[in-house]
Amino acid sequence: MNKIMESEILTLENNEEYICVARIEDNEDSYLALISNTKPISFRFAKEIIEGDDVTLEIVYDQDEKEKVLKLYEEEIRKRI
Repeated sequence: MNKIMESEILTLENNEEYICVARIEDNEDSYLALISNTKPISFRFAKEIIEGDDVTLEIVYDQDEKEKVLKLYEEEIRKRI
């Protein structure tokens, strides 16, 4: 099992490169904040899914889940201030 770490460069299914700029854990779920490596810059949240030795990403499209992940990052940032 190889978790995706911050600063790793990933190629998504659309053949676009993204950089993992942050990861956060929520119980058993892991979320990644991804920024595209090309212009125009785009930002994505992705859920990391680990099955055995396979690691896949599921882009978060659901608005409620996006808000949940954003709150997790906000809470983490507040802890560090």
